[in-house]
Amino acid sequence: MPLTIPRTKDLPILWKVTSAAALCLMLVIGIIAVDGLVAREQNRVLNQWEQTEIQVVNAALDLPNALSGMQTALHHLTFDDAAGIPALNAREAQTKPLRDALATDREQALRLIAEISEAEPETGQRLLRIFNGYSDEIALIQTEQNQTLKTAAFHRATGLYSSLREVTSDFASVRRDALLREMHRLRSDAHMVLLGLLGLLMLVGALVATLLIGTAYRINATVRKIMKTTNDLADGTADPETLDLGLDLTRGDEVGQIGRSLSRLIEVLREVTAARDALRRLSISDPLTELPNRRGLDEQLEEWLQGPEALPVLTAMHIDLDHFKVVNDTMGHDAGDFVLQTAAKRMQHAVRESDVVARVGGDEFVVLLPELDDLGRLAQIAMRIIASLSEPITFDQRPCQIGASIGIAIGGFYHGIEQPEQLLKDADLAVFKSKANGRGKFSVFDKNMRALIEHQRAMAERLTAALEDNHIEAWLQPVMDPAGERLLSVEALARWRDPTLGLISAEDFIEIATQRNLITDIGTVVIARASRAAARWIAKGHDIPQLSFNLSGVELKSPAIVDEIKWALEHAEMPPERVALEINAKLPQERGGEVALASIGRLRAMGITIVVDDLDVDNPTPSELETLGAGIVKLDRKLADSLIDDPKQEARIARLVDSLSSMQLTVYGKGISDQVLAEKLLAAGCSGLQGRLIAAPMPFEDFEAWLVERDRGQLREGAA
Repeated sequence: MPLTIPRTKDLPILWKVTSAAALCLMLVIGIIAVDGLVAREQNRVLNQWEQTEIQVVNAALDLPNALSGMQTALHHLTFDDAAGIPALNAREAQTKPLRDALATDREQALRLIAEISEAEPETGQRLLRIFNGYSDEIALIQTEQNQTLKTAAFHRATGLYSSLREVTSDFASVRRDALLREMHRLRSDAHMVLLGLLGLLMLVGALVATLLIGTAYRINATVRKIMKTTNDLADGTADPETLDLGLDLTRGDEVGQIGRSLSRLIEVLREVTAARDALRRLSISDPLTELPNRRGLDEQLEEWLQGPEALPVLTAMHIDLDHFKVVNDTMGHDAGDFVLQTAAKRMQHAVRESDVVARVGGDEFVVLLPELDDLGRLAQIAMRIIASLSEPITFDQRPCQIGASIGIAIGGFYHGIEQPEQLLKDADLAVFKSKANGRGKFSVFDKNMRALIEHQRAMAERLTAALEDNHIEAWLQPVMDPAGERLLSVEALARWRDPTLGLISAEDFIEIATQRNLITDIGTVVIARASRAAARWIAKGHDIPQLSFNLSGVELKSPAIVDEIKWALEHAEMPPERVALEINAKLPQERGGEVALASIGRLRAMGITIVVDDLDVDNPTPSELETLGAGIVKLDRKLADSLIDDPKQEARIARLVDSLSSMQLTVYGKGISDQVLAEKLLAAGCSGLQGRLIAAPMPFEDFEAWLVERDRGQLREGAA
């Protein structure tokens, strides 16, 4: 899921609101903190100042009280004396309390004046001078005996007392006013300091907010880039190979950590992308030939037939390499791989640059030719490919001979074929027809061949299932001497018993089996079953001089054929000396015939007789017969049938049989269906006959019954 990034137009509002809220919060906290600090300091200063001032004022206010006590004592002293009290020294006992009170009040007054002096030295000195004068007058009153002088001293003391009270009262009033003004000033100063601090705090807050907003924008840009990069990497729109974060990876903050982590992630993604691309290439290409494989071909077909820019015309050529299996089996997989690589290069050189060559199977290729439906040009390209692949490929100083069969199908929306599967299927059907026509050819698909080829394809699928379900049987047909008395050989023939279609003769499925590379499996089944049956009959005492099998050139080119035949004979306990292998007379001219000849040599070394089948007047030549090491030849059925239509053929066939006999070869006639043909072949010198006139091919049960009946007949003749 992609990371959610706020819209760009919302980001400034978001950051302003966030910054304003942070600034307001900081201001409120600052105001509260500063106000609290200022209030606390103001209270501390005011409390300290008030305590001092209050003490001084109280001292000033208490001084008149102390002086009042002294004045009272003085008054009593003075007026007591005026009332005729005896002299002071004579009335010491009565005036002592007054004198003590006066002394006490005097000490208290001096202490209070000292306190005032600490706060206001000038006022204190003034008070002290007045008080000293006052004290002197009191002392004079206490010591003066003259009443007049006492009275005068009293009046002077009273004046001084009034001055003291006046100075003290003025001082207390002034100090009280000063106290109030100072408190007001301190509060004003505190407010000014608070306002200054608030202004400074607002300036700092503005600077911090600006810094935060700038930092936020930078962080936002960085984070947005990181988030966009992460999203692009997640949805695959970014190319890790060319991606550059543009971040300072040496930063020690979180952005640097994120950048380094993302950088490591990008490196990992680069490796993953490289691995993914490699896997992608492997998934759509053939590692051996480096051509597109079937998946790559399907993607190209889908683009050209069903994509936004679908082609009106697209031609597909299905190419099957002929005889590749022989090369791969006889010369090894290294040779096979080299042949495939060389064949791929040759096909690429034979087509246009715009064409696509793909390998879709072991020896199967497909060429896509966009915007080309001209049959003349297509034929030229197909023939060029066939000619190129028919040239020998040298591997390890040994020639490898292959060929090609090509099927061509034309598609595209102009031709009404827009499904890739249909185009490839039509090309496959066309190559099937090319193989049926003899390989090394090309065929162009048309709708008329669809039914026939589909039938052949269905038959091939049924035949494959028949091999798996053991529905392939071996039937036997005897070869008799001219008199029809002695059994010369027994030929094993393949038959297919289909649960739905019934019994199917070899002529109807051998070609399909060859095209589908099933012929070797069918031959192995026939050899194994016929050998076991023949060995069992020989063990019962029946005379089976020779058991022959048909081997095609494809089978003989298989490197395992000799070992398979040897294993089958040993497993059945069938002596190789009683076995013959029938090969086609045209085998020496077939491509890759030298491989087949090598297999024939190994089979002969085992004691197996070689029979050349379907011999014609010109095929094979005497030297080829000698190379094959044949011991028996069978005349071609068409050559034998020509004896009926052309009497001149009798002399020609007689000369051929003569020539073969001179080479120590035994000659059999085959396909004998009437007595006239049999007599003519015998007259030409054939040593044995085979055909329906003698005996039709039979399943094991019928052949065993035929053997039993034949042996009984021979016994009856011998008894007679």
